[in-house]
Amino acid sequence: MKCFYHPQADAVAICKNCGKGLCTECVSDVGHGAACKGKCEREVQGYNEMIQRVVRSKPILGGYYKMWGLFFCLGGFAALTISFLSWRNFVSSENIERVALISVGLIFLCIAFYYLLMLRNHTGKK
Repeated sequence: MKCFYHPQADAVAICKNCGKGLCTECVSDVGHGAACKGKCEREVQGYNEMIQRVVRSKPILGGYYKMWGLFFCLGGFAALTISFLSWRNFVSSENIERVALISVGLIFLCIAFYYLLMLRNHTGKK
């Protein structure tokens, strides 16, 4: 591959922003990547900062998955418990409330399962 700006020179790096081949005269090392000297340095530094923010936020995101998973799990079990504790009276008007509580409980448990799967995928555990 040849340098985009100097076609006679061999490229030693590829710009992380624009993907152009760069020779030793045109390359700027901005840490964790190369950039076109004087042209793409700010953009590549911005990419690197964005990547570092994502890396720093990973533990925080795992905590949110755990928190919401627990919240929906407890809410689902609470709704199911309330619906089954009121099972003794089989009056038709209460059946609608019971079915609604069972539905809400099952939906909450499905959402909790989703969050716990996201936590598992986030942490990389199999």
